[in-house]
Amino acid sequence: MTARFDYSRPLATADRLIDRFGQDGLIRRETPGVGPAYDPGEPTTTDYPAVFAVLGYDNRLIDGSTILATDKRVLVSASVEIEPRAGDLLVQSNGEILSIVDADPLKPAETVLLWTLQARSA
Repeated sequence: MTARFDYSRPLATADRLIDRFGQDGLIRRETPGVGPAYDPGEPTTTDYPAVFAVLGYDNRLIDGSTILATDKRVLVSASVEIEPRAGDLLVQSNGEILSIVDADPLKPAETVLLWTLQARSA
């Protein structure tokens, strides 16, 4: 049997770089009310602390429909408490709120090293 690769060092490196060059913020998830479909009640909003780096997209990737010129590529530390998903919100340290359009984990061999999000102004 071959030895499996130990992803602890790449994970530590990704966390260290995002922590150094990123910002503290929140991932905000809204959970629908628990009532019947015709009156579900008030949604519950939960904030999860996160560290992330907000970057732009390379011009070659902007197609005007899937990725807009104003969209941001966001790298999120794997140490976040939840798995980010489309529909969640990113609250930046400056108060700006971005809506998550797509969430993709960098996940070799079942180890999440970081999350890459596509986000746009909410």
